[in-house]
Amino acid sequence: MEILALLYMMRSSRPDMAISPVHTWTNESLAAIVAGLDPQPDDRILSVCGSGAQPLALLERVSGSGRVVAVDIFPDQLEYAKLLAGFVRTGRSEKIRHISPRDSGYFDDAGRLAHIQANLGKLSFVEGDIVDQGSAGQFTKVY
Repeated sequence: MEILALLYMMRSSRPDMAISPVHTWTNESLAAIVAGLDPQPDDRILSVCGSGAQPLALLERVSGSGRVVAVDIFPDQLEYAKLLAGFVRTGRSEKIRHISPRDSGYFDDAGRLAHIQANLGKLSFVEGDIVDQGSAGQFTKVY
């Protein structure tokens, strides 16, 4: 897989180490996650980062004052998700088809991709445990 080669070239915060994410794909349906969570434009969503697919997909419906915060205890997962976000930013959805085998073309839909690209600035990445993030009321939805 070409993306795995990119991982070894990409450097984390320590230049002597290539990143080694634990999860490079999700077995969940991104369409089902988005439909089930039903994000609204101004929602503040706390999401596990994992492969990065879920927080990226949730950006489709966030706008206005909405935002998505992706949390992971593994720094390499965050770096991997940032790499995927870069592919989304540049419209290279073919580079990320592997991350959701159930929805391999999820990011290929031009309208969906445009919404996600427009909202990439509303995505932030936080290293830590999801249970330690924020106070009551800070987030409207948690995935």
